[in-house]
Order: sequence, then C-alpha cells, then structure tokens
Amino acid sequence: MQVVYALRSPMLEMANNYPDAAYEYFVSKLQSMGPSTVPRAVELGCLKLITFLFPVTDFQHPITTPAAVLADHWAAQIAALGAGGLGDLLSDALMLWEIIYCLVVPAQRFSPAFFRLGTALLGACCAGSAAGRSERAEAAQAISGLLRRALDTLTETDPAAAYVAGAELVRPELQRLIDADEQKLLPGALQQALKALAADLGKGSSGVEERMVGGTDNGILVPLRLFQEAPPQIKMLDPIFHETGDRAGLRNAGMEMSETKLLQRRLNKERRAAARQLNRDATVLQQLQSGKDTERRVKRLHQKRRVEVIMDQEKTMIKQIATENTGFMDTSLRRYSAGKARKKENRRMGGNATVDKTREKEAGPKQAKGNRASTVSSEPGGAVVGGRSKKKKGGKIRGK
Repeated sequence: MQVVYALRSPMLEMANNYPDAAYEYFVSKLQSMGPSTVPRAVELGCLKLITFLFPVTDFQHPITTPAAVLADHWAAQIAALGAGGLGDLLSDALMLWEIIYCLVVPAQRFSPAFFRLGTALLGACCAGSAAGRSERAEAAQAISGLLRRALDTLTETDPAAAYVAGAELVRPELQRLIDADEQKLLPGALQQALKALAADLGKGSSGVEERMVGGTDNGILVPLRLFQEAPPQIKMLDPIFHETGDRAGLRNAGMEMSETKLLQRRLNKERRAAARQLNRDATVLQQLQSGKDTERRVKRLHQKRRVEVIMDQEKTMIKQIATENTGFMDTSLRRYSAGKARKKENRRMGGNATVDKTREKEAGPKQAKGNRASTVSSEPGGAVVGGRSKKKKGGKIRGK
C-alpha cells in the first residue's frame, strides 16, 4: 500500500493521458471478476486502484458503480461469517472494508454491509487483543474511530440512515463487546474508545438522533415519531337523492334519461358542432378564394391599362413620325394645292354664284362681253385675267 500511495500521482497522470486504455483495462478486469470470485490480493488491489483513478462521487459510473456493487457483495458475505469466523481472512477483510469506505463515504451513500463488516472486524480485533496481540488493539481503536467518522458523515446527508446504522447495526455488537467477560483483558485505551463510542450512540453526542427527532429523551435514543399520530379520517358525505320534478333543471341535467338517450344527445351535440366547424371552414375557404379572384382581376386590369398606355404611346409616335420634315408637306418648298390661290380669289358666295359673276352682272352685258373678249389671248396655252397674262405650266395656272 505504501508503493501504491507513492505511485498515485504518476498513475493519475497516465490515466488522464490515456483514458480509453484505462477504461478498457478495468472493464476487462471487472468482467473477469464476479460474485462467485474469492477476493484475494489481486482483486482487492484492482478495486483499490479504481478508488484512486476514477471518481467515486459520480451518481453512476461505468467503472466505480460495478466495483462498489461487487465490493458490497463481498463485504456482506464476509460479515456473515461473524467475528469468530474471520480467522485468516482478517487482513483481507480489513483491506476490503477500507475500499468500501473509499467508495461509499465520499459519495455520501448508505451501505449496511459496511457497518456489519466493521462491527465484525471490531469484534475479531478485540478477541485478538484479549489473546495478547497488541497490533489487534491498535486496529480495533482505528476501526472504532472510522465507524464514528462514517456515522458523522452520514448524519450530515441522511439522518435517517445514520440513525438506523447506529441503533440497529453498530450499537448491539458494541454493547456485546462491552458486556463480555473478556472485556477486562483489553487494554485501557481500547476500553475507553469502546465506551466512548457506545456513550455517543446512547446519548446522541454524535448528533445522529438530534437531527432525527429534534432532541433527546433523557439522553436515550428514541424511535421515529413520524407516524405516531392517527391518520386523519376521510370526511363522509351523505348522499342526496332527487326525485323527478323537485328542482328546476333536472330534465336538462339528464337525471331521468337512459344511457342510450344521453349518448344520442351527446352524438347530436358533436354532430352540430362538427357542422358549425365545417361551415366556418367553408366560409374561410370562400373568403380566401374571393381574395385570390380579386387579386387576379386587379392584376388583369393593371395589365390592360399598361397595354393601352403602350398602344397610345405607339400611335402618338407614329403620328409624330408621319409629320416630320420630309419635304412633302413643307409649303415653303412646294405648294401643297396648286389651285389654292384661284380658289381664294374666286370664292363661292352661295350655290353657283361667285364674286366674278356678281361683278359681271353689275357692269352690264356689254362691258362683260368686252371684258370677255379682252381676256382672250392669241398665245396658245395662255390666258388673260384682269388685263394680265398668265401662262400654264404643266397644265396648271400659276400667278402672282
């Protein structure tokens, strides 16, 4: 054990650096061990290494949890042998008990096998001390101190378990050792340690029963008082029987209806509720469809207006192109209508009457005849109008 404690730091460092290898190694070791395996130095050394290398405070761990269960099983089997049946197994039992202490006490768990094996070891060591073995007396003192420390630690976390362990597992065997005849052969220091532990368990100086019952009863442990009161009685309710018609609303409550009628009424209510829900769903679907139709109609109207705007712009552009300066419609270059001036000079006044005809009638027939004669020109293709000559060009009359 001195070598194990000396190599604890390097082993922890190796286990942290190679966690998979450590896990696989100890899993194979635990699989090779079982309840039927006799715990020897190899098995106990493996469990001790597990308490060094792996966390024992985890609620459930793939290595420490099976190791704790296996150690508890072995401790229960050895404790069943009693103080007189340990014999040569005392050293192995002491090592196993210390391993269970490392697995249970730091994790704040309750293990009855731990206290049973501790009391058995205490009895075996006291017997060896009475036979004259001084090392057994030292071991007995260490066991009593470790038992008290375990009880104090358990009291802080689970007072009920600590009370049961102290009153039912430790105190009977401790009282037997104190009352035995061979107690007088024990060393004085061991006798005082046993009596001090018994006094603490009896008076409650360790604080076990103080946390359980809130104090002591004349310095003696008292049992739990949680269920000493009588349970409360269930309140009885007198049944009330109603007759038909003694109160309004009984018919609606369905007191005089058969089970079939009630089920039929319930079916009708469910059917009406389903119909109302279907109507609501249909209304919602109709509103959604109407919204889609409106959206489609608005989009179509926008598209129509856009096309109309495009067509109007195209028509305007075509007209603009047609009226551009091509030389055909420019009257400064050429006359659009050759007889425009003649039409302006010979305007119609109504019917077949013109300005020239009106003047002829006013001047008289002779003057009109002379005027007509004077207008005749001897030049071919020429004409005289108002005493001035005009020439035809291209079959059309040009004048100033």
